[in-house]
Amino acid sequence: MIQQTAPMTLLELVDRIKEKSNDTLLSTISANGGKAEIKSIASLETAGHGDVAFLANSKYRDAAGACKATALVLTEEDKQAIWGEKEPERIVVITRNPYAWFAYALQIIFPQEQPEPGVDTRAVVEDGAVIDSTATVEAGVVIRKGAQVGPYCFVGANSVIGEGVVLGEHTRIYPNVTIYYRCRIGRRNIIHSGAVIGADGFGFAPLDRQYVKIPQIGAVETGDDVEIGANTCIDRGALQNTTIG
Repeated sequence: MIQQTAPMTLLELVDRIKEKSNDTLLSTISANGGKAEIKSIASLETAGHGDVAFLANSKYRDAAGACKATALVLTEEDKQAIWGEKEPERIVVITRNPYAWFAYALQIIFPQEQPEPGVDTRAVVEDGAVIDSTATVEAGVVIRKGAQVGPYCFVGANSVIGEGVVLGEHTRIYPNVTIYYRCRIGRRNIIHSGAVIGADGFGFAPLDRQYVKIPQIGAVETGDDVEIGANTCIDRGALQNTTIG
């Protein structure tokens, strides 16, 4: 669940984006703008008092010039194109990548709520499965033997975590996801509802007028910070793992 934080000053928001980007996304606030209170983020057309808006595409410069947001985030080039040598009659934040700035700002103002840790009594956890004490497992989940659910993981209702599956820390599995046996999911992954990870690939060897099934003995392995969309199917490899970086 996403929640909204309390209002903060524009300077606080800029500093947190700087920190969150490991000092790679720096920003300059126009004079006396740092104390402005920021409540939310909105589009150029709908933004009003307390909002931040951003210009990431130069074709929307006219909309940016007319925007009513408390603060407008844009590049120095776009600022010059809109106002020239005149000072904008608004607070502006100058940064080299307004779109990335916007992404970080949304993460800060609308953070993902961390659910209460624990295993719901209606979940089924087989002997030999290991679930970290900080993880959350919802009702109807089935976790097979040998599976490992890492720190701060979330496993949504009615998901199935197969035998020997490993979930890296801070990975989020939404409801009704199936992860087949021996698959390895990296850290900070997000797998949306309905995804099936590790089903057999389409492997059949023709023999006369028959088809002989080829056992799929690979698995699926994802790296860190992978996101997999709803209803996605990722098949296991026939001999080697299917890997996603």
